[in-house]
Amino acid sequence: CLVPALRAGDFGTACSVMCRFRRLEASTWRECVLLFDDYGGLHHLALHIPVSPVGLLPKDTYDLVLQRLVAYPASLVAVLSSWPSEIFSAAALAATLRQRLGFSEGEASPHVVSAEGGDSCHVEALAHLSAACGDLLFAVRLLLELGHPEAFRLLGSSVCSDVRLARLAQASIRRLFEIDDHEACHLFVRHRCVISTEAV
Repeated sequence: CLVPALRAGDFGTACSVMCRFRRLEASTWRECVLLFDDYGGLHHLALHIPVSPVGLLPKDTYDLVLQRLVAYPASLVAVLSSWPSEIFSAAALAATLRQRLGFSEGEASPHVVSAEGGDSCHVEALAHLSAACGDLLFAVRLLLELGHPEAFRLLGSSVCSDVRLARLAQASIRRLFEIDDHEACHLFVRHRCVISTEAV
């Protein structure tokens, strides 16, 4: 019943079939992933693909899904927000997105020229991946450019242990208040030991 639904482009029904049989063997799941890919419906299946226990599916299966989702940026962000970073190759996907967005490797201060539609989702996805790879400074810069509130979570978790993030937060006071004045007040009060209250 899976193939007829896929052939008809009825991806909702096809995903429902997969959800009824979630406890499939890893090899069967991989075959289904490839089948959805063949019919152009992988972005519909992505959030239903099992991610636990870690190692259930080979890393290259998850990598394949994410590479396909670059063409569906909103789905890519949704998947990156829910998948644990250890199951896929974050650095490789980040390199793909950097190239797509025109960011040079190691660029210290990205400028998001077009942050509408797909581009904003690609930038947000790159921020997720940069954080997963440990490059919090680049991730926060991207989020600040987007005006995304996730910047507060990343700053709050590491600003006390990373002087570069503390400097960025202090230099971005106006931007942070523009994004969310309540969260900005909370951030600066909690971390007044590393961010000058005079600057606020």
